[in-house]
Amino acid sequence: MGRSVFKVPGGKLVKVELAVSGQSIAHVRITGDFFLHPEDTILDIERDLQGVPLDHGAIRSQVERTLEKKGAQFIGATPDALARAVLMAASNDTEQE
Repeated sequence: MGRSVFKVPGGKLVKVELAVSGQSIAHVRITGDFFLHPEDTILDIERDLQGVPLDHGAIRSQVERTLEKKGAQFIGATPDALARAVLMAASNDTEQE
């Protein structure tokens, strides 16, 4: 399982725990000191990222789609920051399948 901590410039911390399968996200857990309204949207983001390729644009786009679908908003973080944190965790994953 890969882990990362990313400090959003001018924002908050985004923490990611990630498992990959091949070149895709198998499982992701996202925490940090950012705000997300509504809060339960984080569960939707984690679920919707499963199967997404380890590509910055693909991850960012999926997070944006989930936020739009839920009418949700990040405060202190961005979809771009989340994508960066996911890719950082992927580069730290020594247990890839």
